[in-house]
Amino acid sequence: GDSVPRAPYLRQLVDLDYIVSRLGELWTTREDIVDWLTSPNGFLDMVEPIDVVVDEGPRRVLDAIDAERAGSYV
Repeated sequence: GDSVPRAPYLRQLVDLDYIVSRLGELWTTREDIVDWLTSPNGFLDMVEPIDVVVDEGPRRVLDAIDAERAGSYV
């Protein structure tokens, strides 16, 4: 549409878009990506990655994705 999200929400959307694209390198289905974003994550102290993005920004989630790619397990 014609509306644009307010600045803080726009930044979160841009961050989330980047995170989803990074997750797309690991998983090919939307369901797998959504499951990862909405499941407690050991690298994030058992907090859901989507909540970390909203509360803190993308840095720790991107680190968790890097750890996942490296095959690390917590």
